[in-house]
Amino acid sequence: MALTDGILAYWKLDNTSWADATGNGYTFTNTSGTVTVGTGIIGGDATFDGSSLLSTTSTFPVTGSNPFSYSCWINWGGATAPYQTIFGTRNSESSGGESWALILEGNTSPASIAQYAGGFTFQSDPVIYADTW
Repeated sequence: MALTDGILAYWKLDNTSWADATGNGYTFTNTSGTVTVGTGIIGGDATFDGSSLLSTTSTFPVTGSNPFSYSCWINWGGATAPYQTIFGTRNSESSGGESWALILEGNTSPASIAQYAGGFTFQSDPVIYADTW
């Protein structure tokens, strides 16, 4: 069994091709800000400048009515805004579409993790400390 079996999308973020390693076509494009690639704990890492945005034009087939899971490793550099999106999807909510996001919430360390889906559906106790894995 391959790592990508049954996975909708998988991004290593260890080079600037931003390719979806599953081959499902959800490759990212850097649409704003600067993203640099460095040496991570395992392989490479991506460092975002606070205004950077990687996006895909492919429709991501995840909605609030279908169960899904996600995971990521982050090393947060500290607060630059009250809400910092780690990843998510944004569809046209005005036309009945849905959006969701995994968000760091808080202006101080430690920050909380929150999930947003048309309103906050989950918020953790403060668990993310700046400059730690």
